[in-house]
Formats: sequence, C-alpha cells, structure tokens
Amino acid sequence: IDERYYLDGGLRINTPLSPALRLKADHVIIVALKSKPLAQSGIPYTNPQSVTQPAFLLGKVLNALLLDQLELELRRLDVMNAMLDGAAEALGAECLDPINRAIRAKRGVEYRKVSHVVIRPSADIGVLAAESYRRSRSRANGQGVLASLLARTALRGVPEDEADLFSYLYFDRSFTEPLLELGREDARKRVTRDARSTASGAGRRITRPRLLLRRRDRTHPCSRM
Repeated sequence: IDERYYLDGGLRINTPLSPALRLKADHVIIVALKSKPLAQSGIPYTNPQSVTQPAFLLGKVLNALLLDQLELELRRLDVMNAMLDGAAEALGAECLDPINRAIRAKRGVEYRKVSHVVIRPSADIGVLAAESYRRSRSRANGQGVLASLLARTALRGVPEDEADLFSYLYFDRSFTEPLLELGREDARKRVTRDARSTASGAGRRITRPRLLLRRRDRTHPCSRM
C-alpha cells in the first residue's frame, strides 16, 4: 500500500490491548482465546513422555507467545485499576493530578481506570480441535498426502485430549464449523446474561454514585505533591 509493506498485526500482538489503552480507550471489550484466566488455569497434569515431544512443546510455545501475553496484560490492568481506586479513596482523586502530569509527559497518556469486559470461549480450543479431528479421522485419510502428513506431525506424541499446535494449523470444516458455532453460542449466552442483569437492576432504586474524597490535610503527604 503506497509502496509500503504491511503484515498481519496478529503476528506481533494477537490481541492489541496495550495499543488500545495508549489510544486513550476508557472501555474495552476483549475477546480472549483461553477458556480460563491464567490465575484459574492451575498446573495441569501432563504425561512426562509428552513433554519431550516437539509437537507438544511447540504448541505450548505458541500459546505462551500468542495467548499468555494478553492474560498478563489483563492482570496488570486489574492491578492498576485497584491501585487507582485505593489511591483515590485514601488520598483523594486530585492527588493523582501531579503524578499524571509526569506520566503524560513520558507516555503521552495518563493513568486512569479502564472498565473492561472479557469474553472467553466456554471450551478449550485445543481440546475442540482434537475432538473434531477424531470424529473426522476416517475422512481425513482422503485429504491427501500433505494434509495427512501435517496432521500426523502436529499430533505426534500429543495427549489425546488436547491439540494446541494442531488447532493453529487445522482449517478443516469439521473443526471450523464447531468453532464458529461455539463463538455464536457463547455470544448468545453473554447477551442473555447481560439482558437479565439489566432487567433485574431496572426495578431497583438507582442512587446517584458518590465519589468519597478526603479533605486535603496539610500534614498529609499528598498535600505536598
């Protein structure tokens, strides 16, 4: 375009949360690809024989590069929101002004609370890929030598209940159609849940939110900033 080359941004940042915040977004809707947050995933049991398999290791590396980065950014966002709430409650919202002046000069945008909604798949995509392939294995044998070789390579030594590397490479209809339907169903459930939450809150008395600020005390550290 105009004698310049452009690449898919997903090669660098799969879910560009940080650029959106740098562009001063105050509300973000994030579509994650991990079914569970990083803090809730725990340490799954892995067959020791699988750990030495290249296909298994490469799948985990791709997850770490493309998925875990977003999870870490979400955790930092939660921590930053909590810090800003705590500072405003303990010191007063105006105490952040001198800090943000310095931050704005350095980063071009100040620290602020960002509301966010995270939408996750209700099923593990790697598990879905493995199940889809097993259902279509008889048909997969007729896909040709290259496709069969790719499938055998990506699944060699990988536990039967997951296929992380294969999920990045598998574009057969037997996988993409259930994947699209999973996204649609999760979206429908989210819309229904939000609608019920809105309806249940409509009958309640809505009070005007109050911002509790402490009076500035000259002995308070914030008053000297």
